[in-house]
Amino acid sequence: MRNLLIVLGILCFVAAPVRAQQAASNGLFLVPTAYTQPKGTHSLSSYVLLLWQYSYSLTNTTHISALTYFPVTADLVTQSFTIGIKQQVYRSGNLAVALTGTYQVANELYGVTAVSSIGSEDKSVHVGVGLGGDLIDESAGTLLTFGGRYRTSPKLSWMGEFMTTTSAIGEDEFRGLLTLGIRYHVTESFVADLGGMRPITSIDMGDFLALPVLKVTFEF
Repeated sequence: MRNLLIVLGILCFVAAPVRAQQAASNGLFLVPTAYTQPKGTHSLSSYVLLLWQYSYSLTNTTHISALTYFPVTADLVTQSFTIGIKQQVYRSGNLAVALTGTYQVANELYGVTAVSSIGSEDKSVHVGVGLGGDLIDESAGTLLTFGGRYRTSPKLSWMGEFMTTTSAIGEDEFRGLLTLGIRYHVTESFVADLGGMRPITSIDMGDFLALPVLKVTFEF
């Protein structure tokens, strides 16, 4: 369970939304890509209407972001508020590389990741390595991410991703999170992602199949 929380925590910090040629080319469900949005554009994403993230591109290769929970209570906003930055450091042909950094102010949590994307915005594979930790007790964990997306029609893309930590590799119980699903392109500036997330574990999970994942992204 502790490794599961580390994975989800780091992803909340590193998966800041950015855009390439279509809405949400910045990432898959949770896994980020190396693509960046055009200068002067905005992006707003929501995970099941609970987690909200806004970003603004300072240049064609740099954007800043802010993430928080929906303001159910003032404390919830204060405790979850996270700032971030994403910098694309290389892009040539079908290869792009980006670095991200985030910081959750109230709890002094940080996340840093490097991600490489190969392909195009319609058909691509993404590999990332991230480090997330707590400055208060000086703890840290390493995250590994793998994913891909394939657009089969103007309206539909298929997506898949797998996330794990270095400490989870070879464990008898939790080994990572697998998410599979679709992206529906309502327009080129508005998309909806729907999938299922399943822990990869040796524990008998009975009839459990997957947790639902729903994300919408609007860019303007």
